[in-house]
Amino acid sequence: MKDVKVNTRAVSARDRARAENSKRHRRRRKRSYMLYYILLLLFVLIAFVTLSVTVFFNISDIQVTGISKLSAQEVIAASGLEKGDNLFRSNLKGAQKKVEQSQVYADSVKMVRKLPSTLVIQVTEAVPTVNLKTGDTYAVLSAKGRVLEVNQQKPNDKLITLEGIKKDGLKRGDFLDYEGDEKLSTLGTIVEALEEVGFQGIKGINLENLVDIRLNYKDRIRIDLGSISDLSYKLTFAKDIVENRLKEDSRGIIRADKANEMRFQETVSNPNEPVKNTSSTASGGASSGSSSGASSSGTGSGGTGSSGTPSKGASSAAASGASSGTNTSSKAQ
Repeated sequence: MKDVKVNTRAVSARDRARAENSKRHRRRRKRSYMLYYILLLLFVLIAFVTLSVTVFFNISDIQVTGISKLSAQEVIAASGLEKGDNLFRSNLKGAQKKVEQSQVYADSVKMVRKLPSTLVIQVTEAVPTVNLKTGDTYAVLSAKGRVLEVNQQKPNDKLITLEGIKKDGLKRGDFLDYEGDEKLSTLGTIVEALEEVGFQGIKGINLENLVDIRLNYKDRIRIDLGSISDLSYKLTFAKDIVENRLKEDSRGIIRADKANEMRFQETVSNPNEPVKNTSSTASGGASSGSSSGASSSGTGSGGTGSSGTPSKGASSAAASGASSGTNTSSKAQ
């Protein structure tokens, strides 16, 4: 029997070649499968998008929220949207602008898709806030500066009457440029601050001089704010004075132009007219003239006067008077 010599080097080369071929085939199959799945996914996406804008997500219900003056039918009609329109093909931004432009009492509008077939129109209604003098008549503005009514023969006594700004040629639906006008910007800041601190009863705002701003509280108290620096703090103190420290029929002036020192001067004259202050400010002890007062700290008492030194941010200030010319004060640090 003859011995057979096997060329191991040749066998090894064939095995390696087969293995390489097998790897190449597997890689080709993987690429084929990948391409197949990509094409399948692309087809599904195209089908879904096509059905979404033709068959699925058509509007079956339109809801309107946040309205009291406006009616849902008015808002829907103004938007131009109808049942059957597609939620994704409809121009919601365009519909939003249509409602805001055509509905004067719609301060802002937002369109919200609620899948699968509901559209919600969220409306923020304008609230009449300010009477603005326009020639011989008045216009009514919202807090955001939208003109709600024009040609009013007299101011609405339930709103704030603005002095120091006059605008002519206003039309219903116009928006005043709060950013481009310093006085209008100041007005917006004051209205926002009054709402923030919950200060009600303000009947007038005088912006003739932006460093001598005056508020009219219920036609019996004038609040001298000075500028709008420390506005929220000044309003918080003034609010405490008129609501908690004065009698319901008190008349006079709250000097709030200095945030760290507020004084109330009682008078029988018109509080919207300048009144000469005949009393000196109390400072850590007695004040000249007959006076009495209370402060948030409860500090100080005497037969001739009292003063307090509440820290800045406190919610109350001194104020109490019994007769014309009386002066009380509170200092804040």
